[in-house]
Amino acid sequence: MTLAELESLARAATPGPWTVDHSDSWFVSARQHPNFGICMLDGLLERRPANAAYIAALSPERVLALLAVVKAAEAMRERCRYEVAGQLHGAACAFDAALAELEQQT
Repeated sequence: MTLAELESLARAATPGPWTVDHSDSWFVSARQHPNFGICMLDGLLERRPANAAYIAALSPERVLALLAVVKAAEAMRERCRYEVAGQLHGAACAFDAALAELEQQT
């Protein structure tokens, strides 16, 4: 999945913030639509709270904020590339590798 695809998914999703309702099967809902959400029915019973918390934490706004950090890091890498006479060193190479791995995961 590319970062552009991830951004598109985040922009199309229900806006947050997303919250966890522990009183009803570990239900995750968005504030604008409190009666609709995702119910944690799959997985081991003891993992439902962790799964619900994880999903709620990755609201569209949070994903878009993380993508903004990635874009800022890309811009910094490009600036450094020119300032170091076109040679990528250390952190820039690690950033490129991490970004490539992220985009290869589905």
